[in-house]
Amino acid sequence: MKAHTWRTQTVAGGVVAACALALAACSSSAAKQPQAQVPSLPASVATSGSVSANANASAPAGTTSSATAARPRITLDMTNTQIDALYTQYSQCMATNGFSKQKNPRDQVAMMKAQNACVSQDPLPPWQIDASNPKAAEFVHAVVQCLRDKGVQYVSADSPQGGQYAFSFGGPDNDSQSITLGLQDTPDCEKQVAAQGLGS
Repeated sequence: MKAHTWRTQTVAGGVVAACALALAACSSSAAKQPQAQVPSLPASVATSGSVSANANASAPAGTTSSATAARPRITLDMTNTQIDALYTQYSQCMATNGFSKQKNPRDQVAMMKAQNACVSQDPLPPWQIDASNPKAAEFVHAVVQCLRDKGVQYVSADSPQGGQYAFSFGGPDNDSQSITLGLQDTPDCEKQVAAQGLGS
């Protein structure tokens, strides 16, 4: 089964979080990746929009903790360039604090130390697919239904991993049409569902 989740699909520059959560080229559904798997598409491979300064810009008042309030929040309408910019800033912070996937990718101690130092710059997923959002499951279910209505036969929602929901396409036999259509139509379905107020 081929999966897709936010960071995997859009952020080639999602460095550490990429492998830690299963983004960039290291994930399948968010941590479980069979061999022939495409990245997991958390809800969104957006193509236009503006950068959200912090978690409060997307999450309703009273839903963010002090620990996440200062972190940047990815939004469904962000461009890949905008998302990459957030991860580039995070990567630079990690490097400044002693961890670089180019220089010491296997140094777990250095990675954890840098992650702790840079937590305020680690981008949060879109609020609609954030596992801490009590309405996220409703949003994800609606996106899956939208995809099925568009002809994606094999699509399912994965349980939250790494703090966010993700979608899987292709079923047990990796149906190529479902994978292609799923990746193609997910952004539109996410925006349609979000426009209905679900997940907010």
